[in-house]
Amino acid sequence: MPTGKLVFAAGTVGDYDIYLYDLTANNLTQLTADTAWNDYPRFSPDATKIAYGSTRSGKQEIWLMNADGTDAKSLTANLKWADFPTWSPDGNEIAFVSNEYFQMDLFTLQLGTGKLYRLTDDDHFDCYPDWSPDGKTVAFSSQRGAHQDIYTLDLETREEKRITAHPGPDTSPAFSPDGTKVAFVSQRPDQKFEFMNALEDFFFGSQYLDIWTAEVATGNVKQMTTNRGVDRNVRWSPDGKCLAYTSSSSDRADPQVMILECATGKATPLRFDKAVVRREVERPFLAELNKPPDPNLPPLRQGKLDQKLENLGQKMMPSIQRMTPAMVNELMGKYRQWVIDGTFPIAARYLDWK
Repeated sequence: MPTGKLVFAAGTVGDYDIYLYDLTANNLTQLTADTAWNDYPRFSPDATKIAYGSTRSGKQEIWLMNADGTDAKSLTANLKWADFPTWSPDGNEIAFVSNEYFQMDLFTLQLGTGKLYRLTDDDHFDCYPDWSPDGKTVAFSSQRGAHQDIYTLDLETREEKRITAHPGPDTSPAFSPDGTKVAFVSQRPDQKFEFMNALEDFFFGSQYLDIWTAEVATGNVKQMTTNRGVDRNVRWSPDGKCLAYTSSSSDRADPQVMILECATGKATPLRFDKAVVRREVERPFLAELNKPPDPNLPPLRQGKLDQKLENLGQKMMPSIQRMTPAMVNELMGKYRQWVIDGTFPIAARYLDWK
């Protein structure tokens, strides 16, 4: 059973919030609650603070808050745009992406002094930095050549090393806890033509992504997921034995959080206990629970609590928007089973694990 804490962003376009889920204690907490886009949360090394991207000031900035959601403050208010934070192993610096000089480059910010350093200066899009456990390198994705690949940057020598080389885009690198591997997201489609897959592509689009790992020393890669759909936002478990990522497909409108056992390849959707969801629903919406159900809503749920679960589902559970009637029926069948089981899958975006 997975242990530790999972922080993730969930919501609808333009309105994402940050949630903390304690896997060990089975406890869920909403950390942000506003109409801004709060996304890409990253734990500090000691898990006491969380850096994240937010538009709450009116522009995209890096914010910092305590792990309980208190004392939120902007770290990059003086920059034009900043996002995608990652912590140094000692917790003294944050690397991130900014277009301060009219191109997407990597920067570091010293938290104690506020000093800003520019790490890359390239006219290509540098993104998704991740700091190595030994503090010596930063992995990132960039289209330095003909394709978007994974690179590492030596922070002392500024030497760049290309880790992957493939025609499909490679993005979102994540160092393993021992620093020997990098998990990443890649679009490396199967070249074999299959009629049903082609038909599905026609209706739902051909984009599909999988999770891969690469050995930092050799560049040898291994495919970790083979789902037909979009697997992304990958992070390692603290012990390096599992990968957490989000997965979506044509029959599921929102991405679910999946836990993959690296040794066996078994992937399991992460689910909330219904009692935990109910506590979190009641906390921000306690006053609304006494209101009668909205008569304009379709009668897909019974009772006021179920209606609130549906509202909360716009952020954390699979949506039925943009789905065909057959898909709705299938989802409702799954929902009835979730009610029987007392668990609900988590729909999320970027995440982190400590």
